[in-house]
Amino acid sequence: MSRARSKTPSRSLQRISVDTRLAQRYNGWVTSLQSVNRHALRIVLTLVASATLVTFGAAQDQLTSQNPPHDDGATDDAEPGATQRLDVGFDLYDSPEGRVMRAGVNYNWTPSEDYSFAATVPVINAGLADVEGSGIGDLLLRFNWMPALTLTADPWVPNNLGIGVGLLVPTGDAAKGTGGDQWAIAPSFGWAAKLAKRTTILPQLQYIISFSEGELAQGTETISLSADLIHVTLSKFWIQYTPTGSYDLEAEQYEFDNLLVLGQQVSRRIALRLELRTLNVADPQDPTGDGRDLDYRATLKLQWILAF
Repeated sequence: MSRARSKTPSRSLQRISVDTRLAQRYNGWVTSLQSVNRHALRIVLTLVASATLVTFGAAQDQLTSQNPPHDDGATDDAEPGATQRLDVGFDLYDSPEGRVMRAGVNYNWTPSEDYSFAATVPVINAGLADVEGSGIGDLLLRFNWMPALTLTADPWVPNNLGIGVGLLVPTGDAAKGTGGDQWAIAPSFGWAAKLAKRTTILPQLQYIISFSEGELAQGTETISLSADLIHVTLSKFWIQYTPTGSYDLEAEQYEFDNLLVLGQQVSRRIALRLELRTLNVADPQDPTGDGRDLDYRATLKLQWILAF
């Protein structure tokens, strides 16, 4: 009699079956990791940047609340800080594809020692390769709250600091290169630390995301960490340096920018300000909707203190 053939699969077939199941399980893990990678990266960046800001906040001394930013540049005689300021600026963008000229008006109002409001309205003349035209740009509104400091509208006080939120309103025309064709909101968290009697550092974490995007919108979603380092002399000359690191969630890449500000208050009411910066981080208020299309920006501002 012949012996019946065993129905048990051979070792080679068993090994192939096990390898197939392992490969399927591995692919499932990879797919799951890829799906959560974007959200995990956002959480990690937020936690790291928040920890940095908390460290700065814990390091500030008791003199911070007694010597606010407007006192850093004042003389030894006490004088009130400004409560309203109007800035009229002229921007020049440099790009391999052309240049953009922009005039802008910024209004800063500080009705309280703890919070302030700011509004910026640009007037743009775009002459890039893809867009060309003139008109009003996108309106930027900003609210700041800084309970640890006495806020003022003095010319060296930034428009964006502390805990607050910004709102970009698409009042420009994207077809003419004067707007981004999108709304954007920018919540932020920041603090202040005194490094010296007239030197202050203002670190800030900010998240920007666009919404209600039109057909010409490029979309914006970034997380950035910056630190304004400001020194004001007794003669009311000030210098500011601001490095910024940003992660673009749309392009999935890191970018870094630098800002240098030189200013002088020439009278009780008038100040002059020069800003020089690189343009690597996407800025929804730029005419092209994406700052990476441009290289450098030079801004000259005349600052007029309206009220004390």
